[in-house]
Amino acid sequence: MPSLSLSLSLSLSYSLICVPRYNPRKSVVENIQLPPTLLSRFDLIYLILDKPSSESDRRLAKHLVSLYYETPKLPPSGGLDHGLMRDYIAYARRFVHPGKRFYV
Repeated sequence: MPSLSLSLSLSLSYSLICVPRYNPRKSVVENIQLPPTLLSRFDLIYLILDKPSSESDRRLAKHLVSLYYETPKLPPSGGLDHGLMRDYIAYARRFVHPGKRFYV
């Protein structure tokens, strides 16, 4: 039974271009400002537009930070226990007596 083997070579090229002030009233070529001879080398051109939104940016930033950092575990009251702080200050007043060399 005859069989056919076929191999294709594939070449892929991509480019990422950032246009800080994209004008929707202009064409893609006018916004990117690259010569058409260079743009013609790409089969597909995708536009990804980021509409300014502080709320959306804040949500995205929180999500990205949460991927790498754990949320610190705070006491349920949201601060230090008042009794612990009172005892610490009383201890410091009684036992810690730095010399004048520590004061500026």
